[in-house]
Amino acid sequence: MIMDALRHYGLSQQRTELTSAIQLPLRNTRRIKFTCFDVSEKYIIFGANSGSLYVYDRESVNFLSIIPSQLGTISQVQISSNGKQIAVANMRGAIGVVLDLDGSASKEVLLTELGGGEAAGGVGVVGRSGTTAFVTSFCWGEDDKELYCGDSKGTVSLLQLSMFMGRNILNMTLSPVLLLENHIVQIDRYKELLLVSTLSKCVLCNTQREEFKQIGNRPRDGLYGATFIVPNPEYFNTPTEEDLEDAKSMEGSDDNDNDQRSSPSGVKIAQDQVRIFCSRPGSRLWEADIDGNVLRTHQFRHRSTDREANGPCNEIIAFKLLQKVLGRLILVHDDREIFLIDPIASQVVLWINNVGDISRVRLVGEDIYVFGNDQTMMKLRLDVEQKEVPKRLPKKINGKKSSPFKENGVYILDHLFNNNGLKEGTLQTESTIKEALASVVRGKYGRNIKQMFLGYDQMGPERPKTLNISKVYNSEESYNNMVQVLPTDESSYAEDDCSEDVVPKRNPPKKMFSMSLLSDYQLSEDDKTVRNLYLVYRSSIISNLNFADRYAKIFDAYDTESIVSLLHKLEIVMDENNEEQSRLKCIKIYFDYLKVELIWEIDVESRAFIKQCFIEYNKMLLHEELCELEKCESCGHYLRTNINCHYPEIGTTLIQYYWSRKDYAHCFELVQQIPFLWHTITKFYIQDNREDKAIQCIWNVGDPGLLERAACEMFTMDHWRQLLDLMLTCYNSNSLMCLNCDKLCTLADPGRNPMWREQQNQAQSPVVNPKDNNHINNNNIGITTRGSTNVNRFYSWNYILNTAIDQKCVDGKSMLKLLRGYDEYIPKGAISTSFYLKCLLNVSD
Repeated sequence: MIMDALRHYGLSQQRTELTSAIQLPLRNTRRIKFTCFDVSEKYIIFGANSGSLYVYDRESVNFLSIIPSQLGTISQVQISSNGKQIAVANMRGAIGVVLDLDGSASKEVLLTELGGGEAAGGVGVVGRSGTTAFVTSFCWGEDDKELYCGDSKGTVSLLQLSMFMGRNILNMTLSPVLLLENHIVQIDRYKELLLVSTLSKCVLCNTQREEFKQIGNRPRDGLYGATFIVPNPEYFNTPTEEDLEDAKSMEGSDDNDNDQRSSPSGVKIAQDQVRIFCSRPGSRLWEADIDGNVLRTHQFRHRSTDREANGPCNEIIAFKLLQKVLGRLILVHDDREIFLIDPIASQVVLWINNVGDISRVRLVGEDIYVFGNDQTMMKLRLDVEQKEVPKRLPKKINGKKSSPFKENGVYILDHLFNNNGLKEGTLQTESTIKEALASVVRGKYGRNIKQMFLGYDQMGPERPKTLNISKVYNSEESYNNMVQVLPTDESSYAEDDCSEDVVPKRNPPKKMFSMSLLSDYQLSEDDKTVRNLYLVYRSSIISNLNFADRYAKIFDAYDTESIVSLLHKLEIVMDENNEEQSRLKCIKIYFDYLKVELIWEIDVESRAFIKQCFIEYNKMLLHEELCELEKCESCGHYLRTNINCHYPEIGTTLIQYYWSRKDYAHCFELVQQIPFLWHTITKFYIQDNREDKAIQCIWNVGDPGLLERAACEMFTMDHWRQLLDLMLTCYNSNSLMCLNCDKLCTLADPGRNPMWREQQNQAQSPVVNPKDNNHINNNNIGITTRGSTNVNRFYSWNYILNTAIDQKCVDGKSMLKLLRGYDEYIPKGAISTSFYLKCLLNVSD
């Protein structure tokens, strides 16, 4: 039952009506209505449809002041964790910030707009439908110096207050951090991790390393939130079996160091204790670890047995926003009910259904504030009964009490350094050393830490390598804080040339920038643009979208030469972030943006860059396919063309440009690397009526569309005779003519002879009409077929001869007469009887 759960968690509920108090400033007007609110330790702040903020004292609910603004109807209000800043927004994409709520001076709302960073190379947030985005979620960063804003179009932007606090501000600039495909529902933060929940997915972001990961693979569609749960030792500190066992074993011991008991707030939280909870349809929650791996699914649809007497047990409640309560529980609500759930135990702790029409619910400490659509306000207080828990005492080993590092950091450091890690029992884990260092620096032994390092340096016949304190602490700030405690005797800081970490750790690669920590004024204009390019790229991976319009907004401000320079810088950034195939990814970004018409207008160097990128991109991605093709023994050109080609319109335009200027060397350089482009050159041969080249190219390329075009435009009976000669040479001599040097080359692998392969296919499969296109099923992404028939069917006697009759190039009797000269060379059964009927009737199907 619910009350049993309340007693189990040590909770008791109190309710206070606040409607009269909050309505006091509005008693003389009916026009002004409150639209949203937030609470902090000191204040209750309401946003109104007039654009003003109404500030109340939280304890007494006394009205304090009005903060006016030009925002119009306010839709979002969020107070920072220190209670000194306020973030507000409206439905038109405007954002306001109040910097010093506790100051004595008159308060001012500083305004900016979503997409305000566009002028500096930022990424705008006007949606694909053309509507203006608006803020749907706020999240204050660490130390309340950063404000993350999620909007209705899927953009998460960062506003860095540290850039302008204490200055005269003319404007504020938002920097895009993450681009997703739809509405942001909720944003939460834990250290450098940012958790973003949209209508369809949850994304975990490391803002320092710029890494992104989607949590789970199953999509959803609706307003579903997500949050971090960080265990709070001040609440629900129930003893484990191991705790009780250790406590019992130490009862009556004279070695109990009760004076060393640390406060709960000083207890460290292990990373593996932090959990992520993501809402799912059907009153479910996904539980994931700190790395974004889904561990289990919690079902709450049938958990509340107390609801059977009051409402339908099977009713599904959508968990829209997840709000943390007392460090472990989660509060969710809809427009009629409030639920307090324990996500770890999959249990409903509290259910409230008599609070009216709910608009917003906010939490601070043990107080739950409920604001109704009818302008009512109430406070629900959850009193926590603190339970005395037996302290986990140190165990005895061989009759002697061990010294845990949380209680005796000096011993751990002295033992580790002066024994140089050679004795048994030495604690060598990274967490142990960090905890010990922190314990020493915080405690009264900080002034003696110098002697420990001196003792460590003097041990052993050889001087051991020096401990690098800054690397153990993993940040310059932590190192500086520690150095302030140490003595200033410079003689003790002489270091050996060989310095290493005592604790091996994985340091992230050096980066050009960090999205969450870097200020815009520290970057050049090009670096800002590169930053935004990389951001769009990372967001496109998470969202599975192209974002071509985003790239266009950035690239349109630069000429081609500048874009090439930006791409080189972007490649460096990707390499530093351990992106695989960074060169190819940069090429893809540019080619997705490039309009082929520009190839005719740009300078020579830029055109050469595009040509080289086209060759590199296709050779890398089509490596296996190109390796399957035979090459000329003399000149090294491919004897046949490949089927796939990435960005064929770019390659085709390059061939057209060079051919129009009779720069044939560049054309043949392209086809030597990417033989697919012989399609385009063959078209020029047909167009120019180059009989000496056209027939040979048509045969080697094997494109039905080219054969049908040539049959209509230039083929005579003599041309069909030449084509039959090429067919017999290929079939009987296992040879193909090189399109570059005209040398007859024998195929090293008979299995790659297109006519032999087609003959085997015909023997293994039923005969199909070669003009029937419905049997073709091409599932290979990137394949470009230049005709209406599968390319393999091209190399068959039936297809070639039927094309001659169907295109009405020659009459049937002339074709039969031509074939009489080849009857002893053509395999038996290679030509179907339907072809002979066509010739006799001189009609086509």
